Amino acid sequence: MNAVHEAPGLLRTMKLVGSVIGRIQPRLLGAGIVLVMVLADPRSALPRDPVELLGAFPHLQAIFSEKSVHKKQLLIREFLSNRRKIRGLLETEEGVRIFNRFRMVAPNVMPNLRMINLENEILKYINLNGAKLYFSNLYGSNFESAKLRGVYLFHCRCHKLNLSGADLSSGWRGMNTVLANSYFDNGDFSRANLTGVDFVDTSLQDVLLDGAELGGANFTNANLIRASMVGVTARSPTTFLASIITYSDLTDAKLSAAVMRRAALAHTNLTRTDLNRADLQAIEFRDARIEDTDFRGANLSSAILSYLDLRTAKLHNADLTDASLLGANLANVDFTGADLTGLKADLADFSSANLRSVNMEDAGLLGADLSGANLQGAILTGAKLARANLTGANLRDAKLLGTDLRGANTTDADFTDAMLGDPKLED
Repeated sequence: MNAVHEAPGLLRTMKLVGSVIGRIQPRLLGAGIVLVMVLADPRSALPRDPVELLGAFPHLQAIFSEKSVHKKQLLIREFLSNRRKIRGLLETEEGVRIFNRFRMVAPNVMPNLRMINLENEILKYINLNGAKLYFSNLYGSNFESAKLRGVYLFHCRCHKLNLSGADLSSGWRGMNTVLANSYFDNGDFSRANLTGVDFVDTSLQDVLLDGAELGGANFTNANLIRASMVGVTARSPTTFLASIITYSDLTDAKLSAAVMRRAALAHTNLTRTDLNRADLQAIEFRDARIEDTDFRGANLSSAILSYLDLRTAKLHNADLTDASLLGANLANVDFTGADLTGLKADLADFSSANLRSVNMEDAGLLGADLSGANLQGAILTGAKLARANLTGANLRDAKLLGTDLRGANTTDADFTDAMLGDPKLED
């Protein structure tokens, strides 16, 4: 291409070719002019086949032949305001490249995509930054690796949309990306940049989010049933307030400090999920898979973790006040720095657990297994330990004021220096 610019003779030859085409067939004159412009401008991402130009884009002649940048921008503005012309342009890969070129030449011009039908179109790498789509049909379209920063989708049909590798992050010219109140069921967001995206009240059933960046995204009241979120990351806290994330897979997800109050995580795979410092208040974890899950410093107050196997969970400094762990398996778990005030853990297994200096005031531990547990310095004031197994437990310096120990097995338990004011020892 550089040779074209360095050889005026070659350029004149190409213009002559264009003139010859025009003489052979007048309606081919436009193709000749556009062909010359394409070959003369190495920056143009336009098709090289004049027949294709004639067949698909004859209406672009005036735009490409205009010398004035200002007038060219006006022509592009006029073109991008015509939904029908845009629709025709985006039917081919080359048309998408031309569209992107228009966005580069006139970056402040927003295309008219209201009520546009782009069903099943291949729109890879398209630049739709800042675009607004109202009541548009995007069903099954392929936006792989597209630029969609600051887009606004309102009541669009977005089922089975492919957005893998796309950049939808907020912040383009100060615009937030809004995908709220829409349906993206069965879509693909894998490896997408979703930083700061608004997904409030959005349906994302059966979506693929593997490897996506979710930092600062808002999924409040979103439907994420059966979503695959394997390996998602969040460089800043993500919000899942009251979201439904049941039957989903969050294996290896990094969601530290996430806000997930009142979310539903029943039947969800949380293997190696990083939820340290997350707000998990009142979450239902029923039948969830918790394996090497990081809850360190997390707020699990009033959470429902009953009957789960939590033996490999990391619960340092976790807030479990008023949480429900009925029948849960917590053998050998280290609760250093955790708060278990008001815990409901009847029949739970705390055997050999480290509960040293932990506050378990008013905890319900009826029939719980605390054999071999380290409860040194623990606060068990008002706790209900009736029929609990305390065999071999270390209760040195523990506070057992008003504690219910009726029917508890205290064989070989160490109560040295424990405070036993008004304990209930018999029925």
